[in-house]
Amino acid sequence: KNKVLINTYKAVFFDGPHDEEIVKKEIDFFNDRMAIGGTMIFDDIYDYPHMETLDEHIKGLNFEVLEQGQSRKISYIKKSRYKI
Repeated sequence: KNKVLINTYKAVFFDGPHDEEIVKKEIDFFNDRMAIGGTMIFDDIYDYPHMETLDEHIKGLNFEVLEQGQSRKISYIKKSRYKI
């Protein structure tokens, strides 16, 4: 009956494009809208320089690694809005 705009995300799954600059723009877009405790999950992290460049960028936004296995995926959890 009533429409509500929800602009906060609890989980985002990144699966392409596999371009560092585009993925960084997507990270920044969702970071501003990510709830505390929300997760970002990345697929195909070896198809672009994720660990070499984007991992530190994500951690600098106050995320920490939630899980990383032997597969091509890694997930991060948002600890707080601002770096303490």
